Amino acid sequence: MKNIRLLLIFISMLNLSPLLAQDDSAFAKVYRTIREMTDSLKTYSFYLITPYQLSRQIKLGNTYQRKLLSVFHFLKAGKEPSHENPDFYIGIIVDNPRLFDPSGGPGMVTRSSNGDGFVETANFTFSFTLRVHSRKREFIRYKFIHFAEVRKTWHERPQYSFNDLQKNSLSRNGYSLAGPTQTTSLTSVHRELLPTIEDYKYELSKLLDRYKNRYVDRVYN
Repeated sequence: MKNIRLLLIFISMLNLSPLLAQDDSAFAKVYRTIREMTDSLKTYSFYLITPYQLSRQIKLGNTYQRKLLSVFHFLKAGKEPSHENPDFYIGIIVDNPRLFDPSGGPGMVTRSSNGDGFVETANFTFSFTLRVHSRKREFIRYKFIHFAEVRKTWHERPQYSFNDLQKNSLSRNGYSLAGPTQTTSLTSVHRELLPTIEDYKYELSKLLDRYKNRYVDRVYN
């Protein structure tokens, strides 16, 4: 049994290695391109763009600035963060957000009774896209291959009797947002179930940590 498990891990690593190699090569290339594009520029702004009702441009503070510098080392040489008319902008876009089912089925919001109300649960996945553009109208985008996953739970306490609550819960044990008669835009998901700004920032922090110092030797040699 142990040998079979090791064999499966080895096969999965073989299947994953071309993807990682492709990402390594692509990121090294975009790293060089951004470095050359911004070589003569001095100031930059770093921000996050979130989707849905939260949709807005969020300036990222010192913690994220330090993580950014650990990925793009060339920013340490003669460049300063500035949100007032910077020479170029580094944006991270929350991309392709959707409901998903960890077991492989259609993305759903599940709803159940817990005795004093309803509990709704949803799983979301999304990716990040890097966008850099300068005041010289130079522009580059790079889509990270890593997907983030966020699980959200919301507790609703309706204003009616426990018997009515039980009756209603039996008829609503879950609803799918996929299908011909329902929306796939996620606008029908309750706001309390959507990922928050802090969720997106936390996943961005994990992404930056993943790329920390990873490509320094490759891009400078």
